[in-house]
Amino acid sequence: MDQPDQGHGKIAAYCMALLTQPLEKADAIAVFTGDGRTRVTHAHEIYQRGLAPLLMITGADDLLSANPQANAEDYAHYLIEQKSMSRDRIVTDATDVNPDFGKTCLGQAASIVYESRKRGWQTIILVASHYHIPRAYMTLLKICLKETFDLRIIAAPSRLPWFSGTEIKVHPVEPWLRFWDEEWPRITTYQDKGDVATWGELGEYLLRQNL
Repeated sequence: MDQPDQGHGKIAAYCMALLTQPLEKADAIAVFTGDGRTRVTHAHEIYQRGLAPLLMITGADDLLSANPQANAEDYAHYLIEQKSMSRDRIVTDATDVNPDFGKTCLGQAASIVYESRKRGWQTIILVASHYHIPRAYMTLLKICLKETFDLRIIAAPSRLPWFSGTEIKVHPVEPWLRFWDEEWPRITTYQDKGDVATWGELGEYLLRQNL
């Protein structure tokens, strides 16, 4: 897919703003699953720094061939068994409330907003891969705007290492190209559907939040 002719520089600036946000104290860390355990491990590293008391995992991951049916609860067990994390510090999708929570990017964002309202979270650290952070962030923002829910969102992109023996083959220098090839078409499609914030809405939000 061709890159956009107009506003390319501004869009790149918005993406860089998301990729370079400094971390700060939050009520919870929320991680969109995907790319194997990379994102969840990155979220746990942030948790270990004491930046938030809770870690929320949302979604299902069908990319890691060694564990094709991994979902939020599977990752919770991974953190408990491999990282010695306490179960009461982990939040997963409330699929008993809404079976669509976690199934798509929109479902993941809706799940985060649900838990944020329920638990009184005002600030979250959002974890996703570099190439995916813009769409994840803007999907979450759109729900907040629709519901007039004031949530401060700090982006914490995880880096993709080399993978072997899996379906994931991402070069460290590829995130920006992968954004244009994979994420840009999805962003524009879901913006047209009203499920993803516009670039203007993102810009206004970042200014309002001083991010």
